[in-house]
Amino acid sequence: MGAWAPWGLEMELGEHEFLCSHGDDDWWQVGMRACTLAMLPDGLEGSRALDLGAGCGYVVRDLRRRGIDAEGVELSPYAVERSADIGMESHLRVGRLQDALDTTSDLGLITCLDVLPHREVDEREVLASAARRLRPGGLMLLRVPAYQRLYGHHDRYVHQLRRYGSGDVEQLAVQAGLRVARRSFANMLLFGIVLAARALERLRPSLDARDRSSNRIWPAPVNAALRSTLQAEARLIGHGVALPFGSSLLVLLERSL
Repeated sequence: MGAWAPWGLEMELGEHEFLCSHGDDDWWQVGMRACTLAMLPDGLEGSRALDLGAGCGYVVRDLRRRGIDAEGVELSPYAVERSADIGMESHLRVGRLQDALDTTSDLGLITCLDVLPHREVDEREVLASAARRLRPGGLMLLRVPAYQRLYGHHDRYVHQLRRYGSGDVEQLAVQAGLRVARRSFANMLLFGIVLAARALERLRPSLDARDRSSNRIWPAPVNAALRSTLQAEARLIGHGVALPFGSSLLVLLERSL
């Protein structure tokens, strides 16, 4: 989707600063990582994994804690430098997605979280290249923003071109030679708040027209309540429940044997 570029993933520096500094306390990051990784099956211990657009390395760290031999690639030198804060500096490298996929093979898992809709990413080429690098039976875990009608200031601020429905991802997967093994939405319980916020953006464009991040530091009780909501969803997803709607879409793809 969109013009091809060299698969860079630069975001606003302020966004990287927030994500790196609050990866273990921000309700969205903690809760959404829990929901996302709950999609993975057991038995991946010892598998080689690559996280595309790894940021500061929180997903790489959490995968390694599960016994998965995970590494990450990230375009931002700032984010890779900050990976030292969580002890992941030896498992992340600065680079482009294309280069990482061209030089890595026999992977059991590729994770690609909120990366596919980036304005510099060719989504079809990413999936096709990932399919070539996965071993037979290997998995690709995607997280993408859901529902185009929710597109707003935050999406533009982090350079996302679009949001997705289930059918969009399935069509891209089939074209790449991957099959959908599992899907679920996430952030279902707070979905009404997201809908209301986007509607408010559209109702007052002249008063609220500046693209900006939705990330912010909330008072501790609010942050804890929001985090608990997503963690409750993560437990459902971990038990095999497919949530029927939400602001994020989680899709587990498999390369055929």
